[in-house]
Amino acid sequence: MCKKRAIVVPPCMLAPGLQVKTAVDNSEWRFQYLQLFLRYKIDIIPYICSESSFKGYENGLLRKSHGIGYYQKIDGYEEHCRNMAKRMTEKICAMKEGGYEFAAIMGIEHSPSCAVNYIYSNKGMLKRSGLFITSLKEYLTLYKVDIPYIGINRKHTRKSLEALEIKLKHITA
Repeated sequence: MCKKRAIVVPPCMLAPGLQVKTAVDNSEWRFQYLQLFLRYKIDIIPYICSESSFKGYENGLLRKSHGIGYYQKIDGYEEHCRNMAKRMTEKICAMKEGGYEFAAIMGIEHSPSCAVNYIYSNKGMLKRSGLFITSLKEYLTLYKVDIPYIGINRKHTRKSLEALEIKLKHITA
């Protein structure tokens, strides 16, 4: 029987149109990660973009770039992140019951929602997770699910690519 192995990824890795629009197309970073997933024959499981989906995609896809303080002040946004994180936790638990093993959960560093280690704020860079990833970590801990997290710095990918390859080698050995 073939082992079922997966990685949980930010949705913008598969659909860069979900990211905030910028003057420069910065979607090239994702190809290196996708090549690794394909090389190690890992299933790619995206979570839902909390920022794009908040109050409907017709609104979320038109959003501007904002820091975590902005999102913390929006009525209902943190609850939206918690609800999405709970659903993702339930999905991961069900997939584990169905035989999946997860190499890692990935997030985009500096994002107010899916950063793993560092976010931007009006006080500069802070060492903390984004709102969605924070809730996901809390739910997975509550459900006693231990999956490592890897933060992607889109400008400097080497460190996260190396960490990812270590996880992929381990899970496919």
